[in-house]
Amino acid sequence: MVDIARYNMKKKIIILVGSILVLFLLVRLNAGGVIDSSAIYEDPKIFSSAIEEKISAMTLEEKIGQMLLLGIPRESGVLELKELIAEGKIGSVILMGNNLGTSTASIREMISSLQGAVLNDIPLFISVDQEGGIVTRLKGDDYETTGQPDIETAGHARAIAVARANDLRELGINVNFSPVMEYITNKNSFLFDRVFRGDKQRVVDLGVTMVDGYQDNGVIATIKHFPGHANDSVDSHGNLPVVDISREDFNQHVSVFEDAIKRSNPGMVMMAHVLYPQIDSKNPSSISRTFVTDILRRNIDYTGVIITDDMNMGAITKKYGRAQAAVSALRAGNDILLYVGEKQHIIDVHAEIVKTVNSGIISETRINESVGRILKLKEKI
Repeated sequence: MVDIARYNMKKKIIILVGSILVLFLLVRLNAGGVIDSSAIYEDPKIFSSAIEEKISAMTLEEKIGQMLLLGIPRESGVLELKELIAEGKIGSVILMGNNLGTSTASIREMISSLQGAVLNDIPLFISVDQEGGIVTRLKGDDYETTGQPDIETAGHARAIAVARANDLRELGINVNFSPVMEYITNKNSFLFDRVFRGDKQRVVDLGVTMVDGYQDNGVIATIKHFPGHANDSVDSHGNLPVVDISREDFNQHVSVFEDAIKRSNPGMVMMAHVLYPQIDSKNPSSISRTFVTDILRRNIDYTGVIITDDMNMGAITKKYGRAQAAVSALRAGNDILLYVGEKQHIIDVHAEIVKTVNSGIISETRINESVGRILKLKEKI
C-alpha cells in the first residue's frame, strides 16, 4: 500500500544521498577530474545499446515529438496528423470516432498511411479508447464492445480482452486506453457506467485479467485514471475535481491502482486530472511531481510509460495555459502528453518544450529518459 509518510522519508534519504554525491563530485572536480553532468540521472534507467543509439541519432525536436500524442476529432484530421508525423512533431496518435472509416479495409489503409510517414523508422503508437460500453470508438457487430460493468468473471474478462485485442491488432491499433480502474460505487458518478462492479478485490482481479488479455495478444494496455476519481468527483472533461481526503484515506483510495499495476505491469498508466489538496495543495495529479514521480514511479515502482489524460480537458485548460501545463507535466515526470484538439496546439506545445529545454529549465537528459521508455515499449509493437 502507498504510504505517504514513507515516500516523505524517501525524499529525505534521497536529499541526504544527493548531498553526499554533490560533495563527492566537488572533491573530484577539485582533484582535476572531469564530470559529465549528463550522465547523472535523478531516476536512472538502463536501456539497450540499440535504444541508446537511436536516442543519440535523434534531434531534440524529434525526441520531444516522441513525447507528444495527438488526436484530431474530424475526418480531415488524418491528413494533418500525417504532416505532423512527417515533421517529427508527434510520435503517437489517438483515433477518434470521426477518424474511423466505414470499413475495416479503410481503417487499415488509413493507419498504414500514418505509419508510412514516420521518421527514423520509429513506429507510432496508434491508440484508441475502446473500453466497451459507453466509450466505444469502433462500433458495430464486427467488434467486441462489452462494457466493464457487464463483465462478471475473470474468464469473461479474459475472453473480452483477447477478442478486443484481436480486433485492434488486425486494424493496426497497438495501444488501448483500457481498463478504467477507479473503484466507483455511486450510481450518480460520471464514471459509474465505465467501471467494474463488485468489491475492490474483484475490481483488481478483473482489471489485471484484462491487462493480461490485451498484452498477451499484441496490444498495449493502459490502466487509467491514476490515482483515481472519487465517488462524488465532477467530470474532469469540464472542471477540475477536488478530492479532499486525508493521507490515510488516500492510501486506501489508491490501493486498487497500486495492486493492479504491480500485478499486471501494464505498458502504460494514464494520469488523472484530479486535485488532492492534502497531498499536493497546488497541482492536479497529472502535473504533480508528488503523484507522477514520488508515488507512481518511486513508491509503486512503476517502470513503464506514464501518459497524461487529454491535456485539453477543462480540468487543465480552465486554470492553466496550454504551454505552462505542458512544461509542468514534463517536470512532473510524464513520458507522453496526450492532446485531443488541433494541429496548432501541438505546434505551439512542441515549440514551448524545445524552448524550455534549450533554456535549461528541463534537461535533455530528462527528455532522454522518457524517450528511452517510449522506445523500449515500442519494441513490443
